[in-house]
Amino acid sequence: MAEPPIAGVIFDVGSVLARVSYDIIAQSLGRHSPMPPAAIKEQLIGTDLEFDSETGKYDSRQYFRLVKDRIQGAADWQYDQFVTEFKSGLEMTADGEAALRYAAARARIFLMSNTGYLHAQWIFEQEVMATLPEQHFFSFREGIMKPDPRLWDIFFARTGLQPPQCLFIDDRPENCAGAADLGIRTVTFRIGGPSLLTLLKSRLPKGA
Repeated sequence: MAEPPIAGVIFDVGSVLARVSYDIIAQSLGRHSPMPPAAIKEQLIGTDLEFDSETGKYDSRQYFRLVKDRIQGAADWQYDQFVTEFKSGLEMTADGEAALRYAAARARIFLMSNTGYLHAQWIFEQEVMATLPEQHFFSFREGIMKPDPRLWDIFFARTGLQPPQCLFIDDRPENCAGAADLGIRTVTFRIGGPSLLTLLKSRLPKGA
């Protein structure tokens, strides 16, 4: 039996639509800390701070206070400075923008990202990511992170789509594997491989 046409394309954000450099972020935060950027980076990635922030356990101001404590931040370091610095390593790619526009002309599109509030705020500051997707599914709002299948339960309930109608693009193999287990078509995007736009053109031809 032929696969149904793709009706919905779901994009991850980091390392798919946008470049994320935690080295740059750590260097920016390091202006307020005696710790070296490498040690600061270790506090930002793969820790309870990251998990709790990205599952909405606390708000961005509490996150700032916790980061400030963990990296021995200066007493005069202010939240507004932190917000700017925490977004400093984010940049939407031209390929990501072109891919979003291409997909939006051919299917319903959505964003699904494991992210905290501040990075989600940055996403909404990028007009293309803010306006083209029909809905945004962020882990800090749902309290659930990919590849947990409960996040997909939320997605299908809100969109009315079925797994075989969907194409999911993510840079993490485990997230794609979790989606594929549910019958969703997937693309594992790798920086340095075919462009995102090229991959979409192979899945969403002009006549789609």
